[in-house]
Amino acid sequence: MTDYTTRANYLFEQSRRAIDVGCKTMHADHAASGQLSSGNTATEAVVIFERETRSASGNAAAEVAGTVLSRGREWSRAMNSIRASLDQHIAMAPDLLSPSMKLARADRSEGASRAVEGLINDAAERLRAELSAFEEGWTAPRPKLWTERHPVIYALALLLAGSLIGTAFSYLLPARR
Repeated sequence: MTDYTTRANYLFEQSRRAIDVGCKTMHADHAASGQLSSGNTATEAVVIFERETRSASGNAAAEVAGTVLSRGREWSRAMNSIRASLDQHIAMAPDLLSPSMKLARADRSEGASRAVEGLINDAAERLRAELSAFEEGWTAPRPKLWTERHPVIYALALLLAGSLIGTAFSYLLPARR
């Protein structure tokens, strides 16, 4: 049995590292251009968060699609694991982005804090919608048919059905002499 939660948590942990690196790079760029204490820093941090989270979520979903060949209980279990890990990751967004918010001085004003919270909530909504679309099959690859997953059993079933039909016809048709 595959532990989808552990794998998804690992991918989101990698995402958190990439968010940290991306934000630090953006801080350096914004400091050099004199934008560090602006709303652009807060906005760009949320963009980095969404981009890296989308990458982790997409990788987790693609790995499940490559592993789970049907869309039954196992698929639902795997998607629920990814969703739970995504929700946990999204809940960490304020802490992950707090250094950027402090540099942008977005933590000093109630209005700026609410605006950043709104940006994070909008990003979270988009990320959850994308995962739901994948789970429902709108963006996921086509599952393998039962006949593709079990070709030997399918061939044997066809052989048996053909034999039964041939035997039935031999009894129904009169014998020629």
